[in-house]
Amino acid sequence: MKFSLLFSFILVSLLPLLLSAQSVTGRLVDIKGNGLTGFHLNLYVNSNVYSAASNSDGLFSFDNVASVKYIALPAGYAVSENYPNPFNPRTRLLITLPDISRINVKVFNILGQKVIEEIDGYYKSGTNSIDLELNGLPNGIYFARISLDNKYTVVKKLMLLYGSQHLSSSTPGFNSIPGSNNSISGYNSTLDTKIDSLVVTSIVAMVRKAFTNLPGLVGNSLNLGNLTIDIDPAYVHLSPDWSGFNNPQAILVGKEPFIYVCDTDNDCIVMLNIAGTILGTLSIKKPTAIAQDYKLNLLVCAQTDINGKSYSAVYKIDLLAVNHIIGNAAKKLILPGTVDLVNHPLCKYSAVTAFYDNSYYVARTGLNNSSIYDPDNAILQFAYVNSDSDSFISTIHDLDPSSSGFITANGINSMMSFNKKNLDFIATFNKNVPNATFFKAQWFQHYLTSSSEGYQSGINYNSGAAFVEPNRFGAPTGSCIDPLGNIYIADGDPAKDSVFKFSQYGNELQSFGGPDYFSKPTGVAFFDKTLYVLDSQQNLIRRFILSTDLLIDKK
Repeated sequence: MKFSLLFSFILVSLLPLLLSAQSVTGRLVDIKGNGLTGFHLNLYVNSNVYSAASNSDGLFSFDNVASVKYIALPAGYAVSENYPNPFNPRTRLLITLPDISRINVKVFNILGQKVIEEIDGYYKSGTNSIDLELNGLPNGIYFARISLDNKYTVVKKLMLLYGSQHLSSSTPGFNSIPGSNNSISGYNSTLDTKIDSLVVTSIVAMVRKAFTNLPGLVGNSLNLGNLTIDIDPAYVHLSPDWSGFNNPQAILVGKEPFIYVCDTDNDCIVMLNIAGTILGTLSIKKPTAIAQDYKLNLLVCAQTDINGKSYSAVYKIDLLAVNHIIGNAAKKLILPGTVDLVNHPLCKYSAVTAFYDNSYYVARTGLNNSSIYDPDNAILQFAYVNSDSDSFISTIHDLDPSSSGFITANGINSMMSFNKKNLDFIATFNKNVPNATFFKAQWFQHYLTSSSEGYQSGINYNSGAAFVEPNRFGAPTGSCIDPLGNIYIADGDPAKDSVFKFSQYGNELQSFGGPDYFSKPTGVAFFDKTLYVLDSQQNLIRRFILSTDLLIDKK
């Protein structure tokens, strides 16, 4: 909106104005009636703009709002109200002049933009009719600025409303047009102060709302009562970002809670507190995925060197044994075992997640998937024994290693369990694998009956939910789940570079992103209303909070 409004419902230029102070008050509330604090308000009255802010209870007050008292046009001049009004699409003004005079008429929309070609010329003495045609313009309020002899200016409000009254060729004469005034002499009473609009904004809540058609200000004060703002939640960036990483690939908020980052090209795990302070690092070669069990052991997918050759590996790290001084922790090698080096030497351990009973899954990926019993693409199941020992149980049965559909092991690159007493998890999938799945983020829902056990999709494909739309994701590489069961997916595809949020039913919620936010987000984590997004190309962690949560925290 152009705040220097070219229009106002006043007489200007060479007409003396008498001003009196008035006040406008009210309260901003949300849809539940709670007061909204810290919102900025602009009140537009005539050509003036007044500013205020809502207090802790949502109350606001504009003081010293100037009402305008007018003195009449000189004798012999008159400008009628336009007729009809509302109109469709042509309306007429009658202008009375004492002598041959110049008339200039410009029409503006509410943004101050001129919408039709101006009328400019000399007119004879007496009453002259001027038609204004707004054909093709949208319904709404417009303003006609009428200048007489470059000395006197009048502004008229026009209401274009398709379907309303037409201006006919048999429009009656001047004296019979409703609202006309042939003399206006002696008109010097105080007019009701017309409030053009009240605009409410909040950078924090990402809100901008304009209230129009407000009552006029009569007397010394006007209370607008409760004005409701229906806040649409959005994610707000929290400063500063946390930097210093080198191609980080995974992030986890542990159960302590500490934050753990797979700082891949710095060959280490970084441990931070919730304030972002680095508490320590653990050297480990090319870490790419991380999980934590309820014994506070870390499980890390990385690399190891055996006989001078690098292999994909999984480590277990006992933090309790070293009082969480991570730099002193020992790394227990879980994978690969001797058999794995023989049967799957080129495989990658790409993802890991732990469950309520401290069992955990490891995703394995590779190109040799001809075996019915032990393909490269598989999920390996381990049972917890103690901090030094775990027992390999088996691969998860009935997972197709090369399917492009649901419940497949084809190219898993991340897994995240639910914080519940079940074996459900969210998996994301690589796009650059043979016969890549169309559903690159999936909810693996565990089921157990008297006759069978396995996994099915946690969201029905036929539900129409956004989460199960084919090719909804480009290149997702990380996920997390908040306490309400909402699912977050980090998608580093260059065409997306976004974080997607879904309800537990698969309906899309407040997704956001793009190049202004991220450059290849690879991981996402959630704790205490804050969303942590790992950006692998900008080498930092960016934090976000819902605008509604931020408002609650500020109260």
